[in-house]
Amino acid sequence: MKFLVFLVALMPSLVFAGGFDRSCWNIRLKNSCTYQHYCNLGATCKRKNGTANAEAWINLTNHIGNSDGYLARNSSGFSSTCQEVQLSGTRLDAICIRRSGQLAEQYSAAGLADCIANRDGNLVWSC
Repeated sequence: MKFLVFLVALMPSLVFAGGFDRSCWNIRLKNSCTYQHYCNLGATCKRKNGTANAEAWINLTNHIGNSDGYLARNSSGFSSTCQEVQLSGTRLDAICIRRSGQLAEQYSAAGLADCIANRDGNLVWSC
């Protein structure tokens, strides 16, 4: 019985782990994200009370980096070395500069759905 009470106490935090796209819509990049110091993902997200926050956002530059031409989650700074940044559903695509200084020959992708959570109408990094 004690285990069940403990498990139920943890459930509110588990409900919002990743999967922001299940309770958010109008998911978009809020700026061009190319050679800037920030790249913001915006969305309209449902709050626990049922209302919507139309101004939810998260700075992706703080959580995604460039690893030799490839987008890398749990890193930072990609927007200063990547271009042609675009969003396809919940996948971030970009062409990034490699360590050699040359542009990568193809787009790199980083999935966002499992690393961004909706916490009461706000977007937070959860990886």
